[in-house]
Parts: sequence; C-alpha cells; structure tokens
Amino acid sequence: MKLKLRTTQINDSRRARAVAEHVLMSRLYREDTRKFEAERRRKIDALIATFGPAQQARLRAYQATWDQILVPEFKVD
Repeated sequence: MKLKLRTTQINDSRRARAVAEHVLMSRLYREDTRKFEAERRRKIDALIATFGPAQQARLRAYQATWDQILVPEFKVD
C-alpha cells in the first residue's frame, strides 16, 4: 500500500509540474511568440543532450526536419 501511495504522490507531483509548465508556455506563446520559440528550442536541446552522441545526432536531424515543416518563420539561434 505504501508503494502505491508513493507512486500516486510522484504522479501527482509530475502532473502538477506539467500543468504549471503548460500554463507558462501557453502564456508565453500568446504574449511573445519569439520568446516562446526560443524557450521551446532550449527545452528540446536540453532533452536531446540527455542522450548519447549517436542518438543526439539522429534526434537533432529529426528536430531540424520538424522545425522546417512546423515553424519555418522563426530563426532563433
């Protein structure tokens, strides 16, 4: 029973962080799309950096393809 309670607490904590992050990012998107895009790219880069070098190269190539299709108007570096 303790394990189930702990798992529920962890899931609730993750959910709360995800909701807070969503609120922040959606507000940023509405108020300043350039800042939103810069933050989105920073978060993606941070996630990709958690993988090994071979996977990073593959993930960066995938992301570049998605960025060309979905957000061609933003050139944030």
